[in-house]
Amino acid sequence: MGVNIRVDAIKTFSDVRDALQKIKESLDGSVLAKGEWSFFEITLTAAVSEFTYTHNLMFTPTDVIQVAVTEGVTVTWHYQSFNRVNIVLSTTGACVVRAYIGRHREGSI
Repeated sequence: MGVNIRVDAIKTFSDVRDALQKIKESLDGSVLAKGEWSFFEITLTAAVSEFTYTHNLMFTPTDVIQVAVTEGVTVTWHYQSFNRVNIVLSTTGACVVRAYIGRHREGSI
């Protein structure tokens, strides 16, 4: 988010409205604002194969934005096994994986 608002320059209601409009425009362009996302941190103590993790999103997620995983470990997301309650993943070792899980609203495949 690249919004630079000088708070000391806000003097009128119009200034507040302009600042909020800049924030809204910046957020509207954000990937995370274009969908329904929840952040998850999953800790696994060993390699897993088709591990089921309960997400509680109450919809079937279609997208994963993986933001971090323990170095040297590969995570495979089994999208075809995702449902309204669970996601399924496999890993090549013990790890902590952090990801936004949900669905993106723009476009389709």
